Amino acid sequence: MMSESTGARILRVKPPVWLLGCAVAAIVLHVLAPIRLFTPGAIGYGAAAALAAFGIGVNLWTDRLFKLKGVDVLPTSTANREFITSGPFRFTRNPMYLGMVAVLVGIAVALGTLLPFLCAACFLVLVNATYIPHEERKLAAQFGDAFAAYAQRTRRWL
Repeated sequence: MMSESTGARILRVKPPVWLLGCAVAAIVLHVLAPIRLFTPGAIGYGAAAALAAFGIGVNLWTDRLFKLKGVDVLPTSTANREFITSGPFRFTRNPMYLGMVAVLVGIAVALGTLLPFLCAACFLVLVNATYIPHEERKLAAQFGDAFAAYAQRTRRWL
């Protein structure tokens, strides 16, 4: 478990920055230590493109929904007066993080080596251990029983 100050420092960095950092790390590690798992081929590249397209699409859909509802997308925002349960939030409480993980897994599939998959896993662990608990505590405090009911019926990931 990480200390509160470490978590607070991590929360100051926006998730897309972590996504970009993990994507760059995946590519660099692929070049420096190409531990080949498979050669992607046409099917692998198609799957990689589908994962990345899914991830980008979910993030764009969610971002648009936030803008339409006047909700701030930043995890540390305290200005939101509504939480959203429609659109991709019907299927997962964290569609943007799910989309970001899908992009990283898509990159890893396209590269076909081990370490890029570990970068995707590290990103997932990071958001699951810091951003998501922070956001869920904030939503529970702000929306009480309505958020509790939503969290009960909607999975954190899928």
